[in-house]
Amino acid sequence: MENFNRKKHWENIYENKPLETVSWYQPNPEVSLHFIRQFNLPKGAQIIDMVEVIVFSLISY
Repeated sequence: MENFNRKKHWENIYENKPLETVSWYQPNPEVSLHFIRQFNLPKGAQIIDMVEVIVFSLISY
């Protein structure tokens, strides 16, 4: 496994499998939505999920 490319491996997984099967997944993120509404964040706000450390652009909520 000398030539194992970890970056390419994970990019392939995330490109070819549904998100809910390869990562933490919550169909209805009530707590997060509560905070978004509480702070009146705009729909284009950048949100950081600190559990997964993934950056998502909030499109609709």
